[in-house]
Amino acid sequence: MVWGYSGHPDNATGHGNTKYIKRFHEHGMVLWGATAYKGAEATPERHTSDRPVISERVENATAWVDVNGRYKLKGIIATGWSRWSADTMQCVPIDAALDTLIAIGVILHDGKLPAGGVDACVDALEELGEKERFLACKKLMERMTGLRRNGWKNLRQAREHLTLCLRDPRRTSARNPAQGYKAVGYMNGIVRQSDRLSKQMRTTFKDLLPPESIEEYIATRLGLFKDELDDINEKAKALK
Repeated sequence: MVWGYSGHPDNATGHGNTKYIKRFHEHGMVLWGATAYKGAEATPERHTSDRPVISERVENATAWVDVNGRYKLKGIIATGWSRWSADTMQCVPIDAALDTLIAIGVILHDGKLPAGGVDACVDALEELGEKERFLACKKLMERMTGLRRNGWKNLRQAREHLTLCLRDPRRTSARNPAQGYKAVGYMNGIVRQSDRLSKQMRTTFKDLLPPESIEEYIATRLGLFKDELDDINEKAKALK
């Protein structure tokens, strides 16, 4: 089994490079290849992604079809990682990745995406009675990613401004409510949004993920924003 989840095996820097596949093929070894339909994202969140990066998944699966044409693999499997290893966070819930599951399956079977692209794969979910629920899961995970990115941006700015003000308390006097330490107030909005999204995830993924997995997912992505804000507010008491 030779696996490689990013780009084309021709360009791989490790064990998945086609030069090794060629060597084993020439010695008569039976080989399988492995791509991934989710959970192997290279950018931007990597092992903490909430949704597949579709372009990466399509590119990689198509590349494995090319390799199969040259070296006659026994088959190609599509893995679906929900956690990279025991000591990493969960990633990309299956029910938020059904579009790429079908898309990669079609590529491995037909050699390319269907005429309608990934949208046609989403439409196929309707025949299975899964489209509506998938779209709800997909939308929620996209919001999750957006909130995480915005939250960390605001948190970084809040920490930076707090450090400035602790060094020189005169720097708390900006009149513009969006500048200086006053920007810390935006973190209150992030925490409120996190609370709402957490409740929605519990509802949307009920019976799709074990309750403990849902709570872990929420805690590792959103719960820490309140912890950070509490710590900032505690340190800010020195300014009063």
